[in-house]
Amino acid sequence: MFLNELVVSQESGHLKNTSGSSEGNGNESAELLRFLHLQDDRRKTYYNLLAPTVKERNVWYKCLEKACSEFLENEKCHLQRQQSSKYAAVIVH
Repeated sequence: MFLNELVVSQESGHLKNTSGSSEGNGNESAELLRFLHLQDDRRKTYYNLLAPTVKERNVWYKCLEKACSEFLENEKCHLQRQQSSKYAAVIVH
C-alpha cells in the first residue's frame, strides 16, 4: 500500500451491522467510534483498524492524513523539478 493510493476516511462508526438487528448497546457504539477506515484505491481493498481509544483513532487519522498530504506535495515538487530540468535542457540545445 502506498500513501498516494490511500484514502483515509474521517467518518467513524459507519460499519454495516451484519446481524440484521439495528439495535445495539452503548459498548458497540463506543467500539464503532474507535474504527479507522482505510481504502487502497489501486487494489480496491478496505481496511478497518480498531484503535484502543477514540482519541488514539483521531491521532492515527491525523498522522495518516499528514503523511499522505506531505507525500503528494513531495511528489508534486519532484515532478516540477523534473519538468523544469527538461525544459532547461531543451533551451540550452
